[in-house]
Amino acid sequence: MMPDRDRQAAAEIRAKTALDSIDEALRLVEEATKALSRVDGMIPEWERLASLCDRLQQAWFAVSAGANRLRRRGQLQVD
Repeated sequence: MMPDRDRQAAAEIRAKTALDSIDEALRLVEEATKALSRVDGMIPEWERLASLCDRLQQAWFAVSAGANRLRRRGQLQVD
């Protein structure tokens, strides 16, 4: 088993990777949303993408808050 310090460092890296991945997904979906914004007849699809952007932002905040909560408790560690 890893020492606690190594488990914490690994968890920090994984949490950052998760947040970075969500950021990248959000960037790509925002790009797709912008591309469809001027296409006639694609308003429903544009709205679905805009909704997905909102959910990705909420997911980012949830992951960030969860990591912060565990960090404050000293429990942000990998198995």
